Amino acid sequence: MYRLVAPGMLVNALVLAGNVPGDSCRPTALLACPKRHRPGNLRVRILKDRTEVRGVTTRARQSEPAGPELASIQTRTVNLMKALETNAVAAEESYSQWGEDRLVWEFFGGQTGGFFLEAGAFHPVHLSQTYLLEKRGWQGVLVEPLPDNRALFAEKRPRSILVPKALGAPEQAGQELTFLVPGGETSLARLVGSAEQPAAGERVLRVPLTTMSAVLAEAKLPRLDYLSLDLEGHELAALRGLDFDRWRPVLIVIEDRVQDLALHGFLKQRGYRLVYRTGCNNWYVAGDRKFPRCTPWVRLQLCRKMFLALPFRKLRGWRR
Repeated sequence: MYRLVAPGMLVNALVLAGNVPGDSCRPTALLACPKRHRPGNLRVRILKDRTEVRGVTTRARQSEPAGPELASIQTRTVNLMKALETNAVAAEESYSQWGEDRLVWEFFGGQTGGFFLEAGAFHPVHLSQTYLLEKRGWQGVLVEPLPDNRALFAEKRPRSILVPKALGAPEQAGQELTFLVPGGETSLARLVGSAEQPAAGERVLRVPLTTMSAVLAEAKLPRLDYLSLDLEGHELAALRGLDFDRWRPVLIVIEDRVQDLALHGFLKQRGYRLVYRTGCNNWYVAGDRKFPRCTPWVRLQLCRKMFLALPFRKLRGWRR
């Protein structure tokens, strides 16, 4: 039998029979099994008088003790549990705000080697979309223009390259963004025009602009599997700086408060489909790539959020 306990994970209750009178269906093991080990690869069937594992059948008669075949099945099951321990732990931990990192791990089938770019990283661990992936063998690029946590990034994210710049469109490359930082606390920095003067207690922070394509080329990644963007309204400009013919991420998770359909239209024109939403983040997959969580109910909710409710949001914004 199967019971869903975490996204992408199944717990198989393996009843390895005790084979003593009155106790022929005693559960003796729980196997945490990731998506790629679902029945078909790993076959477990619990029947009244026998347990089948990967097609190996062992009879469990109440009048007879356990034989060598059953002991062999038990040993192989324990070994498989140990081999899957890393995946089981990964399914329980999450560092992102809405559990996106765990869902991304699920989407890629527990893949232990991949490449990401996370723009708007801010902190190497707290609310990170990619820290869990890096712990599981991924590597990539972290784009964060504000300087407070650079030393912490170097300590906590050794497999990632930190780029202390801002992302923009090709025509913006080489320009600067201007932030005003109150009291030296960059987490409260606000983006302003270059002519705006700082108030008392504020300092000016200027950050160079570059494109995603330039960042990826400099990092020398072989490919881009996963792209995460949280740029406080500048996501579209950053996307315009990505060469989709050279870099075509399989999955894009992007902050979109859906005040218009500009982001959605841009990605749709480049062959991406909207398949999911968590918090303020829309999920897009390339081409016909399947996304199991995109159920009819999810599609209905996406339609409501993206299209049916949009005129009302515009009206509220206009009235303000």
